[in-house]
Amino acid sequence: MAFEAVLKHGPLSRSEIARMTGLTSQTASNIAGELIALGLIKETGRRLGRKGQPATEYVVDEEGAYTIGIHLDQNQLVGLLVDVLGHIVARTALPIARQNPGEVLPLVERAVDGLVNGNDEIRRRLLGLGAVMPGFFESGTFASRGPLTMEGWLDFPLAQELSERLNLPVFVDNDATAAAIGESLYGFGQTHPTFIYIYFGLGLGGGIVIDGRPFTGVRQRAAELGHLIVNPGGKPCACGNRGCLERYVSLHSAYEAILQTENEWQGASPDLLLKAFQTGNNALVKWLDDAAYYLRIAVNGLENLFDPSGIVVGGLLPDPILTALVEKTFPLLPSSAADPGTRGARLIKGEVRFDTPAAGAAALPMSRLLHPLAKEDGPELENAAGAGLFGAL
Repeated sequence: MAFEAVLKHGPLSRSEIARMTGLTSQTASNIAGELIALGLIKETGRRLGRKGQPATEYVVDEEGAYTIGIHLDQNQLVGLLVDVLGHIVARTALPIARQNPGEVLPLVERAVDGLVNGNDEIRRRLLGLGAVMPGFFESGTFASRGPLTMEGWLDFPLAQELSERLNLPVFVDNDATAAAIGESLYGFGQTHPTFIYIYFGLGLGGGIVIDGRPFTGVRQRAAELGHLIVNPGGKPCACGNRGCLERYVSLHSAYEAILQTENEWQGASPDLLLKAFQTGNNALVKWLDDAAYYLRIAVNGLENLFDPSGIVVGGLLPDPILTALVEKTFPLLPSSAADPGTRGARLIKGEVRFDTPAAGAAALPMSRLLHPLAKEDGPELENAAGAGLFGAL
């Protein structure tokens, strides 16, 4: 709570931290000292021009701590070294030849070494590592099934294995949820604490953020937006239903629209979609029209259910295509949250656009620090250095 106040509203004095968080002055003072010791905030001088002794002010220490985000998908690993303000310090990308953990975990170690680049001070100041991939986790163990998730990972304790290899606190999550957390900390959520995030991966996922906290549901499977039924009796889906949103709005559905043969599918990638868009591919234009139609229905349902500040779209869909899709989705349908003529934040592109899943992964250690009850305690929290401080900060 205290760190979040300084992150969003600093510079702040200790008395202002106490007032914003509801803590006593003594508790706020103690926590400020702990935050300084962790490298998260620093003194920035004294406030002058008021009666009495000038108050010491605190701001986030941009170079005081770092996190690493790792995004794993079917083809590559993307890693980011990020400071506590969300600025990208270093980036790496490595191809994944085989998806199995025995091949991928050494790649993660290699990526971390490359990002730190021998800087012992940065390594010492690492708060932790976030790792995300398509699918779901239970207590740090991969527990997802389905044709659009990565093979070879079922029941694998990713958080524990990585923590032991790297000697770091490790936090794991679904890539869509992590992207929503990144948007909450470093993008739209900084000024709008309640929003819905729609994530374009191979399928379609999402995240729900309420009052700045990710809502994950009883089984940590909330915001499976791709399986909202928008066309009853429509295209069959792997989940067993027909007419699910991701059958019309996802990278996979876009690939289906433009690719004909198995050989063409071997080259399926966001870059391929971008080239098709730039050349005016008729099949992709039709996909955009259809996707906008069904996305419009989904936005209406989400607005009526949650009355959010806005609905944010992001992920792996190339930016020009995402821009075109958002434009085609207007005018939106009337809902209890807004009239059909309102644009504003009803449906917008995310502000965190570069390597969104990896940026969201890097935000996971910060999110757990700010909101330790957002997930059930698992091995990753038990291994976290300073975990006992998380609830107070």
